[in-house]
Amino acid sequence: MNLKFVSSSPRRSFWHLSILGSLALGCSFARTPFVLKELNSTNQPNAQTQHVPLTTRIARMTREQLADAYVKPEAVASWLSAIDHNPQPLLDLVVCLRDRQSAGDPAECYALFMKTTVPAARLVAGQISVVKSAWAIPPPPLDLDATPDQTSNGLAVLPGSSGNKSSDVSVISKPHVAMTRLADRKSEASQTELDVERLLGNIRTLAPTLLTLENVFGKSIESGVFLAGIKEGLAATRN
Repeated sequence: MNLKFVSSSPRRSFWHLSILGSLALGCSFARTPFVLKELNSTNQPNAQTQHVPLTTRIARMTREQLADAYVKPEAVASWLSAIDHNPQPLLDLVVCLRDRQSAGDPAECYALFMKTTVPAARLVAGQISVVKSAWAIPPPPLDLDATPDQTSNGLAVLPGSSGNKSSDVSVISKPHVAMTRLADRKSEASQTELDVERLLGNIRTLAPTLLTLENVFGKSIESGVFLAGIKEGLAATRN
């Protein structure tokens, strides 16, 4: 007996395709956990997460913060070398800001930092002298006026004071040093001062940036780690 197969109707073909598609989809769902497990496996070399060392992060922050369009890059490189040999003022600024996160005035930290790193004029034995900077930063090119304002009693007073010894606490008994203005804004020394201001401003911003990294890290970063990262960043900035 000869049997003749009659082609299925379009509706029957649709159901056949639906069944095959469901089976294929089921296989796909069945393989998904296996694939995810293999991709997340630590045995796969390409699946390992590459963690950036903390010192490298600090170095990158240091370089990005200190790099600038300096007028005299050679002079700035010498100051960066001085910072490399004596980074303690920067580390002290970071620690001071850390201690004042919950209470205290951070302005005190910056004032102490500037006192250490910026040369200041002093009057010694009637002569103007400039206290050296911890980083060999040159003094500002200013006209220094050591001639005091005289009152009737012969005492020198600060500008703007009344000169009344009994009521004015700003009365002083020796000449003061008043930094009046830039000597010559177009001079080489004035251009150097521009680089000084840029560098010190960048360093003052670097300290809270490093402290932010510490907060993100979740615990205090050791001074040795800070030091290694800062030195690496200083070297990259000089180059």
